Amino acid sequence: MKTLTIEIRPAAIEDASALCAIYDAAMRSSHTGLMPAAALEHMLGRRGLQWWENLLMTKPGAPLALRFDGKIAGYVSVGKSRIERTGCDGEIFEMCLLPEYQGLGYGKPLMEAGRRRLASAGFKRAAVWMVSSNECAVRLCKTTGSQPVAKGQENIQGALIPLIAYGFDVQKALV
Repeated sequence: MKTLTIEIRPAAIEDASALCAIYDAAMRSSHTGLMPAAALEHMLGRRGLQWWENLLMTKPGAPLALRFDGKIAGYVSVGKSRIERTGCDGEIFEMCLLPEYQGLGYGKPLMEAGRRRLASAGFKRAAVWMVSSNECAVRLCKTTGSQPVAKGQENIQGALIPLIAYGFDVQKALV
């Protein structure tokens, strides 16, 4: 019998290629049909391997990587909130899983790892923004006890993408 291991750890420079592939695959999987194809391609085009390498060289450990049986399968990145109107001081900037790992329960521990990192940095409340019609992301937020705190939209290549933010207390473990 083989024992599978799951680990969430700070990402390293050697993870850049895997993180790049995860971002591309996850965004294609979750956003195709939720925004115009040209807007999605523009968004993906901004995040090539060079972008990830630069991030990991200038901010080592910035994303937390989820490793499943030795393979990087997802990541979460967090920090100071970029939008004041959510009433949150922290933010989960991004959380992505390879499509084959989505819906299997890995999002919750990844989100919890992001929450713990925010809590250890002294943040009190955090928001996570998503395309409002992304049912998988909305469902994850609801199952963790997060509540809607703001709505907005993002203009990507002329397409107005409706967004929603869910907020949660980072000092308490997620449900």
